Amino acid sequence: MLAFKSARAVSSDEAVAMTLAYTDLLSDLPLWAIQRGFRKIKLGQAEDVSLDFPPSAPRLRKVVADEMIPLLTDRTNIQRVLTARVGLPDNPDRVVRPTLRQMKEKYGENWGLNLSEPPREAKPEFRSLQGDALKAHYDRYGLGFEPKPQRHDDVTENVTVDVTFQDQKAVAR
Repeated sequence: MLAFKSARAVSSDEAVAMTLAYTDLLSDLPLWAIQRGFRKIKLGQAEDVSLDFPPSAPRLRKVVADEMIPLLTDRTNIQRVLTARVGLPDNPDRVVRPTLRQMKEKYGENWGLNLSEPPREAKPEFRSLQGDALKAHYDRYGLGFEPKPQRHDDVTENVTVDVTFQDQKAVAR
């Protein structure tokens, strides 16, 4: 703002106060808009700003905010486009899907399916390989067969546990 003759005669305290006021009101605006606003004021292109005196902080903010109007308008338009409801265009050649009633009238209750066909044969029951067949399968594909240990149902183990209580603690022997 030193471009204004009247600003050259202010004291350093007044200059600091004016700078703080400008900074406070412009701190939330983008730098590019502030630079454009100052340039517009220096060139005398800003409306309602005196060519002889520096503008007040609120008037400076208005000039800077006015620089942002085209961008904000574009942003608003883009947001409207992005949030607009999408509708299908009118298409006279569009085929309308038939209703359920119309489909039943056309194809009948069974939808044209012949349900009198004999059922297909059931798949054979899966049988797992056991014993030598499993060993042959593992040998054929190199899987390293090791038979499980045989289980003997006739062997039972009898386990007896003698429990005594000493001083409220159980001790197993």
